[in-house]
Amino acid sequence: MATMKTLSLVTRLGNRSFPTRLGPDLTNKIIPAIHSVPVRYARFKSSPLISKDESQYTGFEISRSPEEWKFVQNLLPALTVPEPKPKPEYPSGWRPQKAPANSVYFIQRTANHMLPVYMRRSGPRGQSVRTVVRYVQGDVWQLERDLRAMLQRVYPDELVITTQVNEVAGQVVVRGDFVSAVREYLLSEGW
Repeated sequence: MATMKTLSLVTRLGNRSFPTRLGPDLTNKIIPAIHSVPVRYARFKSSPLISKDESQYTGFEISRSPEEWKFVQNLLPALTVPEPKPKPEYPSGWRPQKAPANSVYFIQRTANHMLPVYMRRSGPRGQSVRTVVRYVQGDVWQLERDLRAMLQRVYPDELVITTQVNEVAGQVVVRGDFVSAVREYLLSEGW
């Protein structure tokens, strides 16, 4: 935004350039046009690659046969992530969700059937590290107490384990990088 002082200085200079605030003057320069045909006038049929001879193009036939459609359906992407096939053990260590029946809270898996435990970095240069558990339904405070007790048992050298509960968003935030410990604990509990 030019101030009144710079505008008055520009009007006094006339056509000379004023590089310190507004950049060089381009009023007398000629800028070459790269493509002179406006896009709104370009038509598909005017392209030199289009031919009026239909024998040059591949023919097609519209089919409504269900027998042929099943081959096309195999090529279409799935609308949702499919349910994993049940196995006694998975090579990656992943386990399907088996929620305990007597629990007062529920941790919903993500659309990819993964635990919603994340590490969030903030602050200057990402120095502040937090572990976030999302998609918690029910008694969020009980999950926070369970996580705090587990972390104090696993990390006895930590003086204070600081947590924050967001009931509206269904999140529990723990200060520090405890993602692997929290994931292992939740998997062992059946989440």
